[in-house]
Amino acid sequence: MTPAPAKTPSRRNAEFALLLATVFWGWTFPVIKETVAQMPVFAFLAARFGLATLCMLPFSGLPPRRELRTGCFLGVLLFAVFALQTGGLVFTSSANSAFITGMYLVWVMLAAGRGRRAVFAVALALAGLWLLAAPDESGMNAGDLLTLACSVFIAWHLLAIAKLPENANSAQLAAVQFAVVAALSFFASLFFEEGGGWKWNGDLLFAVLLTSLGATVFSFWAQTHFQRRTSAVRAGLIFVMESFFALLFSAAFYGEALTPRALAGGALMFAAMTATILAPRKSENKVSPHSR
Repeated sequence: MTPAPAKTPSRRNAEFALLLATVFWGWTFPVIKETVAQMPVFAFLAARFGLATLCMLPFSGLPPRRELRTGCFLGVLLFAVFALQTGGLVFTSSANSAFITGMYLVWVMLAAGRGRRAVFAVALALAGLWLLAAPDESGMNAGDLLTLACSVFIAWHLLAIAKLPENANSAQLAAVQFAVVAALSFFASLFFEEGGGWKWNGDLLFAVLLTSLGATVFSFWAQTHFQRRTSAVRAGLIFVMESFFALLFSAAFYGEALTPRALAGGALMFAAMTATILAPRKSENKVSPHSR
């Protein structure tokens, strides 16, 4: 008797899973903001990605030399992404961090050479960035600058992934990247952070579990498994909701207030990200609209 073929998830279910991933990503901004006030940045990243690596190992197995070499390079880029983003959250608000992180879409658009539309999106994003990051006209702070640098490394990471061969094993690459981030974070914590001064508590444990299992392992699986079930444009529009969820969680549960000027800046950056996703493409490429 021939077994029934496995059901392919519908586009609605796939898009719901992707939307849930953006909820986790948005939620992590205020959670990490609260966490790095109690726990050093690199110690937190070592715990987050150490647990994520352990969760990925049963699904990845031992990677061959090609995946190991490529995963190590991508892992170094990913370490820069999270070190800059998490470090930036020490100095800036979680809402600012979410919107500025979204600049990666604009950098990818520029790298793709989208012409006048790219220039328009960049101008729109920079205007929004100025309003969002300088609501009191004092200029960008250190956290905003670190997050802006993070967005450049996200774009670099995405462009590097776009060059991977079709038969690359995504689970093995993810496991290697997570392990590299965990290892680099551990050694950075060992050399640059004080060993004492903080203790594990329920809030820190929740933050590590949420970011490791929800925002890293689940969201990675959802993106790689379900993104192919919808169009690149629809996936991109779903992913820009990350900034909205970050704003929602920051205001509703963590008491972060935004001035009308900052809200206007966030709206401009959101429009720039949306314009980037809706830009016409001469040909489809493998650049995923998100990589967290």
